[in-house]
Amino acid sequence: DIDTAALVSLGENKVDDTTLDLGASYVTVKQRGIDAFAAGDYTTAFLLLDGLRNEAKQNKDSVDPVISSPALAALQDYESLIYRNNALILKQQQQNPDLPVHNIAVAAPLNFDAGVGIAYGVAQAQDVFVNQQGLNLLVTIANDSNNEEQARAIAADLANDEDMLAVVGHYTSPNSCAALNQYNPAGLPLVAPTSTTVNLPDRAECGGNTNQVFFRTVSTTRVEAETLVNYLIDDLAIAQPNVAVFYNYNELFSRNIAQQFKQVVKAFGGKETSYDLSDPDFKANRL
Repeated sequence: DIDTAALVSLGENKVDDTTLDLGASYVTVKQRGIDAFAAGDYTTAFLLLDGLRNEAKQNKDSVDPVISSPALAALQDYESLIYRNNALILKQQQQNPDLPVHNIAVAAPLNFDAGVGIAYGVAQAQDVFVNQQGLNLLVTIANDSNNEEQARAIAADLANDEDMLAVVGHYTSPNSCAALNQYNPAGLPLVAPTSTTVNLPDRAECGGNTNQVFFRTVSTTRVEAETLVNYLIDDLAIAQPNVAVFYNYNELFSRNIAQQFKQVVKAFGGKETSYDLSDPDFKANRL
């Protein structure tokens, strides 16, 4: 079993296996803020993390790169921003127990730049909601490290949280598929900003056609395949193109986009030959 304690956090710990890299002075302040958060001292946590960002804003335009570089890194640290806003909300809730609070999570491979981008987008949105619109939106950070078993494990943790309203993630279609097996039975919505596989929630390995919790904000592989074929026909002026497709059958996204591309090519009167790179009998020198 995967221990998710260090992979899921509202602010009580630094999430493991991430690409975050801050200057020493910012790391120290951030850790003090996290320690205060873990102790339930949300006022101190907020003051420390808010002070960290304010100092970084003052230093980011310095002509000295020794000062400006770590400051810019600190401002790009989604973790500090989310924890800062979480601490503010929980501080206010301590003062007013009836304060309405809304809980969501962002789950992504935080050891990948694309996953960091998803998390930072959520951090920016939360910052707008909390500080401009007055919505008390708590965000839990979860790192699936682009690993299906890890995605399934953290999804189980999030699905068991009765206060959780929705999850934004998981970057790749296979990880979203693995997580849906946990979210669907719990009725926890998954908002997918990057998973493009067609009919993803209806697939048996993703929970089957009873899946009612999957919401996509990005185009599907069908649209991607049509764009590629349109480029061949319209931009390159290749009528009825004859193309070779190399894909990996064992990878859900690769298999799906290859299938969609094949269908679209045939619909335009073209020809397609597929080569499965996962086939042990595949030999490139025989082509």
